[in-house]
Amino acid sequence: LYTTINITGGEPLLVGEELFSLLHYLNSHPRVEELMIITNGLLLEKNLLFRLEECQKLTTLKISLEGASSFTNDAIRGRGVFEKVVDKIKLAQEISFLDLVLMFTLSKRNVKELSSMLALAQNLGVEGVIVERFIPQGRGREMKEAVLSREEWRSFLEELVNVCELECTPYELLPYKAFWIKGGKEGEVLGALCNLREALCLMPEGTIFPCRRFPYPLGNILKDGLGKAIDSPFLETLKDRKYLKGRCSYCQVEGCYGCRALAYALFDDPYYEDEQCFWKETMS
Repeated sequence: LYTTINITGGEPLLVGEELFSLLHYLNSHPRVEELMIITNGLLLEKNLLFRLEECQKLTTLKISLEGASSFTNDAIRGRGVFEKVVDKIKLAQEISFLDLVLMFTLSKRNVKELSSMLALAQNLGVEGVIVERFIPQGRGREMKEAVLSREEWRSFLEELVNVCELECTPYELLPYKAFWIKGGKEGEVLGALCNLREALCLMPEGTIFPCRRFPYPLGNILKDGLGKAIDSPFLETLKDRKYLKGRCSYCQVEGCYGCRALAYALFDDPYYEDEQCFWKETMS
């Protein structure tokens, strides 16, 4: 069993030498195949980039931007952040061999930015854009009003199909929870299915979550080991329709069980229906 590990936060570049100790350990582990870092990009400097490149298994920096302009991005991430991050991306492009990808989290504030983000990615020469839906957890729990409605999610998928000239319908994209759009508008689009049981999230103190958007404790790796979380009966129930509620209990979309993280964030119930799913409307 070989694995890919994404190191995220918070902001992983803030911890300095602890990050490099972790990278050294993971780089030397025979079961680790690939490492990636999710960062806001603000702390990227020449010396840091050179040190990161010493980790042979580190392939990619995923850099967060919430819009293709300072107007959109800075309304979410703070004044001046857009220009600073763009400058850091250009620096990394000049001196680093690491792949760079833009991380774009969809909310009501930026749902119309897809074409602009793809154009920005192409202009910056990065590998593409990863698009995820906003899940209101952590500090974001106070921003539930920013969560996309099902109509907005459907409209976004229609735009994705049109902009990227995909030979499918928005309905066929329902099972996918995120998308990696490689290159520009003509690039390859990879859909990411829910990774429950395929991946886990490990917190700094050892707590294990089903995914990084789903803070439901499955155990603690320091106290219980990893096996307890991997074999958790709870994870089984999340992909069993007899436990799911609302439209998710009778949905006929193969391979889709809704976003359990979204249900938990909005209703404190991991079995609640996915409020953003438009399956019933599509079939009517």
